[in-house]
Amino acid sequence: MDGASLGNDAAVPAFPTGIAYLGVANGNTAYWQGYIAAVLVYHAVLSDEERANVHNYLAAKYGVTLTG
Repeated sequence: MDGASLGNDAAVPAFPTGIAYLGVANGNTAYWQGYIAAVLVYHAVLSDEERANVHNYLAAKYGVTLTG
């Protein structure tokens, strides 16, 4: 979030109902109240270099300057 990785676990979580929800915690009714600008899904864990490339791409796309 905000340029920080919240996780990069290669394990895919099991969804008992077969349905995955974006913007709500499992079993919770507190839905996200806002916009989601992008959702990126990859078939494998990204390397540090690949993650940096994604950060640069998104920064250029949304006109954001990366720091740090």
